[in-house]
Amino acid sequence: MNRFSAFPCVLLAGALLACAPAPEDEAARGAGDPCIPESVPADGFSPGEVFLETSHVGCATLLCMVDQRDATGPLDPSLSREECLERGLADCDAQPTEEAIAARAYCTCRCSAAEPGELELCACPSGYSCADDLVELGGPGIRGGYCVRGGAGAP
Repeated sequence: MNRFSAFPCVLLAGALLACAPAPEDEAARGAGDPCIPESVPADGFSPGEVFLETSHVGCATLLCMVDQRDATGPLDPSLSREECLERGLADCDAQPTEEAIAARAYCTCRCSAAEPGELELCACPSGYSCADDLVELGGPGIRGGYCVRGGAGAP
């Protein structure tokens, strides 16, 4: 992992101290940020499913994932319970909370691959682990492992 927990600081003129974030893996920058896929099935994403949307402009990594591998019910991240209530819509209790959406729909990056591709490999950020061979369908440039929330070393 290429993240540092400390911030390097520089002493400027006088007693002014400036601190900057530590360098991190450029390919992983933004991994873990929340995202909502542009294409959501009418019934939501099914339990046991992993959905990967490429070229997602809302992610610095350009990869938005919905991870339903251990889910017990479908997930439609396009409308949260909180947004439903704000809009005054009916049946808001049936909608997932923003917290539930953020736990399953987030930006990711490709962390392992058997074959090279256009996607640069990354080191997963803190709280994420590399799920090798998570995507087995598609071309060689997309098949491989991706950073997923939790797992080894995650809080």
